[in-house]
Amino acid sequence: MRTENQVVQDRWGFKQFVQASVPEGFLRSPVIMQGMSGPNITRDGQPFVNFSGINYLGWQQDKCVLAAFCASVMRYGLSTGGSRATQGVCEPHHRLERTLSRHHGKEKTLTFASGMLANLGFINAMTAKVNFSSTSKIDNRDAVLIFDRDCHWSLWKAAAHLKYGEQLLAFKHNDVADLRRVLGRVQGKKAIVVFESVYSSDGSVAPIGPILDACEQAGALSYIDDANGFMVYGEPQRPFYEEFSAGPTSS
Repeated sequence: MRTENQVVQDRWGFKQFVQASVPEGFLRSPVIMQGMSGPNITRDGQPFVNFSGINYLGWQQDKCVLAAFCASVMRYGLSTGGSRATQGVCEPHHRLERTLSRHHGKEKTLTFASGMLANLGFINAMTAKVNFSSTSKIDNRDAVLIFDRDCHWSLWKAAAHLKYGEQLLAFKHNDVADLRRVLGRVQGKKAIVVFESVYSSDGSVAPIGPILDACEQAGALSYIDDANGFMVYGEPQRPFYEEFSAGPTSS
């Protein structure tokens, strides 16, 4: 006699998933690291080179960075303490943003505590209504977002308040022709195309130039999540240099 729990497991595929994943090493008991996580880690007292972490520059383990972090905490506290729109921006954040703007050749830079918060902040800001006064106001609740289907979970989560099929649309992964088709559906509307440079889901690289061309021709804005693309392309010694050296193409 099959129990109700067994029926549920079969329906959702949990049992099959576990049976296939355990022998392949995807599901296992927790592996405990000692000390800091970075490009070099320690497990069970043994040193390892870590190729699966995100702290690949090793800043979290750098003594100078740690000393600067602790000194900043003692001087500026553990958080910004409130909205920059009301109380102002903290001095170190202001200096950091000006430095990043100069380094990247951008007019303005806005910093967030994480990539996820940056995605949440952008998506909500671009689809919100804000009234500071009877004259200082903006209403973009009619904006339409067009996502690459393989966009990171944090982007889909940020857009969860939008109705799919109306304010939230999607195009086939890295398919510029399908993007143009979707852009044709929202012609004349406030449209924002959202995609990534390098996708964590499969490591694929977006055709950034053709996508930006499609956005420009349709009068749409673009938002690129470059969290996984940072330092991957751009210089001759890095991968995909040829693909991005010419910038957006004309078509």
